[in-house]
Amino acid sequence: MSLNPKGQAKMIRDAVLEALIINELAKNGVTRGSQVSEFLLAIEEAKRLVESAKHQEIASWGER
Repeated sequence: MSLNPKGQAKMIRDAVLEALIINELAKNGVTRGSQVSEFLLAIEEAKRLVESAKHQEIASWGER
């Protein structure tokens, strides 16, 4: 399955952000895998909520 350039850019951006976050956590002494995993799961949930909110906002444009 090949992604379009926008999809590829999003995947690369997400991977870079994840690496930066893990690096920053390690600098602050968070090195246990479970702590990092919990933090990354929270970020994924936040991204999901943002996407949901964006879709709801776009859907509301048609109602105006």
